[in-house]
Amino acid sequence: MPTWLRNPTGALLLVVLLVSMAGIASLADKIGHPFGGYASTLFFLPLSAPGGIVVQETPAWWPIRGINPPLDEYTYLLEINDQPYQSADVGAVFERAWDVGAKSVTILVDRSRGGHLATIEVPVIRFDFIHFLELKLPDLITGFCLWLTALAVLKARPQEPLNQVFAVIASLVALQRWTVVNAIWVDLRVIPVIFEFPIMAAAGFIGVVLLHFALLFPRRIEPWPRRLLLVLYGMGVVITVLHMLSRVPAIYRLPEPRKTTLLLWSDRAFLALVVLYLTGITVLFCRMIWFGLRGRRSRRDRRVALIVLIGLMAALPMILITADSVVPGLGVETVPFWRGLDLRYLFVTVPLGFALAIIRYQSMRSPSRLLIVVIALAGSALLAAILSWLWGLSQGNWPANGEHPPFPYLFAGIFAASVFWSTQATWRGWFGRLLEWDTHSYTAARAFGRRVSGTTSLIDLSQTMAAALVNELQLDRAAVWLWKPEPGAFELAAEAGQTDPSLPARLPFSEDYPSEANRPLRLDAADGNPSWLESLNVLRTIDVVVPLQTDGQPIGLLGLGHRWDEEIFDDRDLAIAELVGQQAALFLLAAMQIEELRHVPQQIVAAQESERRRLAAELHDTVQQFLGGLPFALAFTTDEIRADPEGVAAVLEHSLEDVESMAETVRRIRFNLAPSQLEYSLTRSLSELVAHVAKRAKLRVSLSTGEGLDQATALITREALYRVIQQALDNIVAHAEASEANLRLECADGRVTFSVTDDGRGSTEAERREADRLGHFGLSAMRQRVELCGGEFTFASTPGEGTTVSGWVPAIGEAATWK
Repeated sequence: MPTWLRNPTGALLLVVLLVSMAGIASLADKIGHPFGGYASTLFFLPLSAPGGIVVQETPAWWPIRGINPPLDEYTYLLEINDQPYQSADVGAVFERAWDVGAKSVTILVDRSRGGHLATIEVPVIRFDFIHFLELKLPDLITGFCLWLTALAVLKARPQEPLNQVFAVIASLVALQRWTVVNAIWVDLRVIPVIFEFPIMAAAGFIGVVLLHFALLFPRRIEPWPRRLLLVLYGMGVVITVLHMLSRVPAIYRLPEPRKTTLLLWSDRAFLALVVLYLTGITVLFCRMIWFGLRGRRSRRDRRVALIVLIGLMAALPMILITADSVVPGLGVETVPFWRGLDLRYLFVTVPLGFALAIIRYQSMRSPSRLLIVVIALAGSALLAAILSWLWGLSQGNWPANGEHPPFPYLFAGIFAASVFWSTQATWRGWFGRLLEWDTHSYTAARAFGRRVSGTTSLIDLSQTMAAALVNELQLDRAAVWLWKPEPGAFELAAEAGQTDPSLPARLPFSEDYPSEANRPLRLDAADGNPSWLESLNVLRTIDVVVPLQTDGQPIGLLGLGHRWDEEIFDDRDLAIAELVGQQAALFLLAAMQIEELRHVPQQIVAAQESERRRLAAELHDTVQQFLGGLPFALAFTTDEIRADPEGVAAVLEHSLEDVESMAETVRRIRFNLAPSQLEYSLTRSLSELVAHVAKRAKLRVSLSTGEGLDQATALITREALYRVIQQALDNIVAHAEASEANLRLECADGRVTFSVTDDGRGSTEAERREADRLGHFGLSAMRQRVELCGGEFTFASTPGEGTTVSGWVPAIGEAATWK
């Protein structure tokens, strides 16, 4: 069972369809029976009316419309062949006249309901299929358009109150249009009256539901008037009950004064339902005008108001015709025909305008295919009506001549062409591809790229991106979140367009973060949304999120708000969003790299200062202290030399040894700065480095080097490997608290691999992030050295289990084949 059918509103739609089809079948059953060239009813009259009326839907070219002076809505049909019209078996009268070959029957009428009695002759003709189409086809089309519109809106968001209320009111109006004429004459027998009950129920609640909808659309009124709605719906129940009772045949047999009292309340109920209907229309007009003028700082609100106002203004002639039943004389003509032009299709513009506004700007969906059908039906009917009217004007005295217009045939042909157009003019159809629908969208994507190119500051780029998204993709709002590794979340960097309600400043990272780069995510997806986007989904101001990433690492997020110029994001719009996301990811990555490059001089200066301090400390602890004490050791007087020549000689000999030791220290410092032996041998240089570290730090260090290591490395590679290993050993001595370290190098498969492992305390990810924050960039420097040589660098550390620094660099020469 579809989702929309699993709630009361969906069930109401189904009931309306079934009941309406039964009412239409009741009218179709009259085909082949004689009638007087008109359709009459009691529905639009209070129970106290003395007779029936000619329904508005009676076409202008049918015989009764040609009577001079013409009959209008304010004409009561009092008697037919001297029988009271309201209680007579009108169908039997026409049958008897047809059987005896009579060409007409006599009807007594009261013109303008003011006591102007007149006797008219109406012809007795057969009710053919063409009469059925001319009488009912406009209502069939209008009702079907309304019902499909209700279904499309309900399917967009079945649980949304706004969508449910709209679906209810559209279905009630559809029921009214479908069943307003279920017979061609007044018939108060039980079975025909049953079909009038649904239309009475619909009429009783249309005004109430319309007011309910006016309070919800386009924005819900706060505070919500719950008690007022309860009172209004209570009135709807009372009005409906009174109307249903007024059509029960047994009412006519009630004694006075009960019958008079019931007639009075029936009249008041009829007036109340029309007043509620007009009040609902007035409230909608006022709210749409207010939103159109004020706009609530939103182009979307102005667009919604404009769409709805156009629909209301287009249907204004039919609205005035309805109001004319309460305020006599308000309309010039009281039938929905203007000089023969059928205006009933204008009713469709109201629900169609609301449906477009709700689905596009409230429910965040692309226009449903059901709305495409509605547009095809309504547009075909309106165009066929205009063409039929033009045909009638070409006939000279039409509609007085009674010629049947070619509306059914024109409608069938135009609707068939519309269906063909709608299937081929879409973006998937060949005709749509021929028209190149994508020109505008890709132009917008190119314009986005032009606007953001040339901006290298990360903050400025984020703001430029947000503004470009709003202007080029025509969004109500847009936002950019950037990935921050330290908190492990996306932080809001920039936004443009509307700022109410506020967007979340931080979106947490989650396990369900998409692995596919730059693939847009719809926040209204049927299969649910990721948990980390729940805060955005609640706000309902962002429709699409584009995750930006490179090499599986997140960079940021693009948040795309509602479209204000056309339909909400469909599949082709998502393709454009993905293209924009790819551009944004590249621009952000370049800006981040440029941002890092801006810090390189500072890092170089910091590295130089660190190295100077290290050299100063080493010179202070060794050479400077020795040289500072050497003058005191050699400060012998002449008497001391003469008194103890052997002791002085021993001191001199010891000082000479210390000088040679200091000379070795100076040579080692120079070697650490620029080890000249690297030009000839990486193995020997590493051996000396390991020996020095082991002696200086009391650390057991083992070294294992494969054969052909020196032949497999160039000078630049040796320097990189030496510095990386030196940095790794220095880190072990300074931070690891290790007792043993293992250094291993070997050549295999065209690579020189290395690893430095210790048994120290290890480190956590948080400790490493804190070290980066404090400016300790040893790991990043090691990584850059290896990657500059074309290799890969790996760092692995587990608290309590030690650390491993490893990687590889490309070998040269024949080393690729050495094992």
